[in-house]
Amino acid sequence: MTTSETSTATTEASRKAPRWRRGLVAILVVVSCILAPLSVISIWTRNQLLDTSRYVDNVTPLASNPAILDAAAADATNTLFDSIDVEKEAKDALPDRAQFLAGPLTAALRGFTETAALRALESDQFQQVWVRANERAHNQVEAALTGGGTVISTRSGKVTIDLSAILLQVRQLLDDRGITIFDKVPINRLALKFELFDASGLEQAQSGVKLLNQLSYILPILVFVMLGIALWLSPKRRRTLIRWGIGVTIAASFFALLVAVGRGVYLDSVSSAAFPRDALAATWDTLIRFLRGGLRLVMMIGLLVAFITWVTGSGRNAVRLRTTVTDAIGGAGDRAEDRGLDFGGFGRFVHRYRRALQVGGLLLVTVFLLFANRISASRLLWAVVLLLVYFAVIQFISRAAKVEGGERPVTSPTGRG
Repeated sequence: MTTSETSTATTEASRKAPRWRRGLVAILVVVSCILAPLSVISIWTRNQLLDTSRYVDNVTPLASNPAILDAAAADATNTLFDSIDVEKEAKDALPDRAQFLAGPLTAALRGFTETAALRALESDQFQQVWVRANERAHNQVEAALTGGGTVISTRSGKVTIDLSAILLQVRQLLDDRGITIFDKVPINRLALKFELFDASGLEQAQSGVKLLNQLSYILPILVFVMLGIALWLSPKRRRTLIRWGIGVTIAASFFALLVAVGRGVYLDSVSSAAFPRDALAATWDTLIRFLRGGLRLVMMIGLLVAFITWVTGSGRNAVRLRTTVTDAIGGAGDRAEDRGLDFGGFGRFVHRYRRALQVGGLLLVTVFLLFANRISASRLLWAVVLLLVYFAVIQFISRAAKVEGGERPVTSPTGRG
């Protein structure tokens, strides 16, 4: 059957398909497209909130973020100065004629203390304190979502992490420089609870978080089950798959837009003296970065599915594109062969087993992506680009190879040699 006859038969089958069937296919495709980014959100929720190693990987960069360090240094300084009336201590130590120096001395000491705190926070020791605190705290993340916990808690609607240990290091740095005014403060009063982000809405989101966690294994399966049923019912499977790929890209883009809008709304509503905007923005961007990456990956997959399905089809433009690319690469191989480029036995081997080599390359890339620690949109794109280059090299060598009998290898636009 020719291409035109096949297209005519498909059109007639489409016309014969009942309306309910076409409507059901459309519904299944739409729901599958919506569930694809929701699957990313549910998996991100499970991995980042309920998996210790992934959670620690997620929050570790915050320990070296300048905005977080500045905010933590300010909190540490405020904790020390709130524990003792430094200006009163200065007045008591100064003679009557020098009482006016108490204020400037206090301000200078505050600045020096904040510098010492920032130095302590920039040390490797703080990096270790931060990681250990988060490791201990992760078991209480679920409790934090409901307002409990000790190392991490949501008291007064704030998610806080206990960094009291770093105050001892700050006090030691001050002692080394002869500033012992904070030594008289009992250790139990040096409690540094760094507010990571506002969590006033976590209690309301608890049921949603639990639901997404429970569905994190089910949603990805539902995406492909619904797609499979839609393709089975569809009289135009290739067109349905193209629409699915485009729909997935649109749905993932919409959720990515919601994340971007949510960032602005969150910062505008929560920013305050206690929650500096820069620190909040750094926390948001760090915690959400894997979610953004997952949504970008889904967009890339949708575009690739739509493009590959289209370019391998029998449409006029798709055939023209394949013919152009095949002729360009094959023509280069033909010219190389005419000019005496001989790959010898290797070229003949590639020509003979080119199909197996192409399938092997495809399987190798697939296995790499399946077992990669993390798949990102950029990694997927590079994998596809390298695979296309690999196919092009095989095509070039195959066409340039000197085969027995002088027959020039030919590959048709449909991919059949």
